[in-house]
Amino acid sequence: MDGISLKYTNPWSGGPVLPTISCRVQRLVPGFRGAARRHTAATILHVVRGEGRTVISGEEFAWTDKDIFVVPSWASYQHIVDSSSDAVLFAYSNEPVVKALGLYREELLYPDRAGGA
Repeated sequence: MDGISLKYTNPWSGGPVLPTISCRVQRLVPGFRGAARRHTAATILHVVRGEGRTVISGEEFAWTDKDIFVVPSWASYQHIVDSSSDAVLFAYSNEPVVKALGLYREELLYPDRAGGA
């Protein structure tokens, strides 16, 4: 996962928040450039604060406070924060379902260029 990430869990089971939905929050520091990756889970992201951009399947999407955007299943993506302040993203996905069906895959693209700030 990119940046500083906190995955929410069900306090009774230690599993995902809901049987079919996982949730996490990410803090991306100023100058952050995440590793390009893709996975078979679809993800919806809410911008809690900050601004940046995400390259999804080669197309760049700029985002700022309170924006919502989606990374479709198996689409490559990379988060970038060029501003001088951090950004916080809240994400939820169908990862638990995809994993339960034995269909989850994740691939780091260009691992030699991976990194952050």
